[in-house]
Amino acid sequence: MAFETSQTVYTPQLQNGSTVFVRQNGTSRGMNILGALFVSVLFGLATSAMGSRSAETFREFFDAVTRATILLLSKVIWCLPLGLMSLIAKSLAEVQDMEQTFISLGTFIGTVVAALTINQFIVHLAMFLAFARRNPFPFYWKMMKAYLVAFSANSSVSALPVMLECADNAGLRPRISRFILPLCCNTNSDGSCAYIAASVTFLAQLTGTPLSFGNYILIVFLAGVSGLSLPSVPSSSIIVIIGILSNLGIPDAGVSLLYTGEFILDRLRTGCNTWSHCTCAAAMDARIPQSDAEKAESTVFVEEGGVTSNNSRDGDVHSDPAQRIETSETTERHDRGDSVDSDAVPLERSGKEPPSAITSVQV
Repeated sequence: MAFETSQTVYTPQLQNGSTVFVRQNGTSRGMNILGALFVSVLFGLATSAMGSRSAETFREFFDAVTRATILLLSKVIWCLPLGLMSLIAKSLAEVQDMEQTFISLGTFIGTVVAALTINQFIVHLAMFLAFARRNPFPFYWKMMKAYLVAFSANSSVSALPVMLECADNAGLRPRISRFILPLCCNTNSDGSCAYIAASVTFLAQLTGTPLSFGNYILIVFLAGVSGLSLPSVPSSSIIVIIGILSNLGIPDAGVSLLYTGEFILDRLRTGCNTWSHCTCAAAMDARIPQSDAEKAESTVFVEEGGVTSNNSRDGDVHSDPAQRIETSETTERHDRGDSVDSDAVPLERSGKEPPSAITSVQV
């Protein structure tokens, strides 16, 4: 099952002066990645249902295999630049029309960049305005640090601590950001999904494989499902692309050409994913009502520099020298129903120094 995969092949035949595609079922050589993943999931579920002693032995075995594989990969990784150059050179040597291939590759890169730009600056902004219903630019400016870290580290998970810090600075509630952002880092990869769908379509056109409308629907569906479990590691989309190609019967000989633009495209889609995580957190923060505990924590702190509200969305600090607060005497007059002058009990800034302790006034 791991070395052969079933596929449906459409063979063109000439009938009555017209070309028709005849459907044929068969198998192709190559690793069945989806089958291997399915069996791995079944083994994982069976292991969790086993007794503790047997399951521990099973886990120790695969843990040892994983560590041995990582050790081998850490040694082989030093040969990756040379091997990557060899793969690209081999693919270019097999190309008959070099000019047309580079034109197609440039069109593919431009299409991916355009898709990521539309998704990031139009779709995400529209979602923010629809759900958060406030100015998105101050929020995204405060999340810019997380975007730059994800862009440079090439992984949204690596930027998760910075995202949480920026979310606090942007005024998002911790109980929302601490749940939504880690969840999105593992299940939300809309930028990668757009790249996967565009890559499969590009390779199908490059190899001359015809795609029907049903194939396009299947590509979009597989790319969307793969985005739910895509690991946040650099160039992980390439593995998903190979799996989709094998299931659609598309030759994967041109996959190495994708590495020519992988350096910048991987960073752009990682930044798009990070932007999407922040948008989801802001939307959920705006839509989920505050709990009673959070309402009780909405407090105005009066300091020497001014008055600050800890539940301010934009972290604004009101430092007007003429800021006035109500003392306990004014509060008692409110309770008795007496009229209270709006200029009563001003906050004096001259004369005696104000107390160093912070006065808390419940909103």
